[in-house]
Amino acid sequence: MKNSIRLLSALFVVLFLIGFASCKESEPTNTEIDPFSSGGNERNMIVVISDMHLGADLAYAECKKNLPSLEKLLKQIKASPNVKNLLSPATCWMSGLVPAPIDTYHGKDQADFVQRIAETNKGVFDVLNSMIQEKKILVTYVPGNHDLTITESSVELILPGINQNAIPNWVWELIPRSVIRR
Repeated sequence: MKNSIRLLSALFVVLFLIGFASCKESEPTNTEIDPFSSGGNERNMIVVISDMHLGADLAYAECKKNLPSLEKLLKQIKASPNVKNLLSPATCWMSGLVPAPIDTYHGKDQADFVQRIAETNKGVFDVLNSMIQEKKILVTYVPGNHDLTITESSVELILPGINQNAIPNWVWELIPRSVIRR
């Protein structure tokens, strides 16, 4: 009986040591899902961002609290090996969303106004410009209803080289022929 207790005690100690040795502390893993990664390296993903409502003055800009998140999103898109096109249709600037008593252009011209938008949202425009210059992702801007007074040359001032003012052919190819006529 004494031998059985010793054997059980030894077995218990061995099992305890095996269990203890297998419990190692591991680094927490990053469980964040990357929506811009398909697991491969083929650029076949189209990302559409609309209604950013960027403004020249953060006192009335709709996106004020979300600028860091927008910048982070754009950086994720830029870093993705799968994004082929970034399309920004609809309202991007804020010329039409300025409170009525405010002089949108501050007595200056549209080019100055657009420059103020880029300066106020510098982080966002820095990422967009680096994407455009890198040429891995085709960045396309299509004016929205609040952008209709913004000229192509003003957009070119702050986003040199951006594809603009036309819906690219690849967008038309996504829409079933029975839905639209061109």
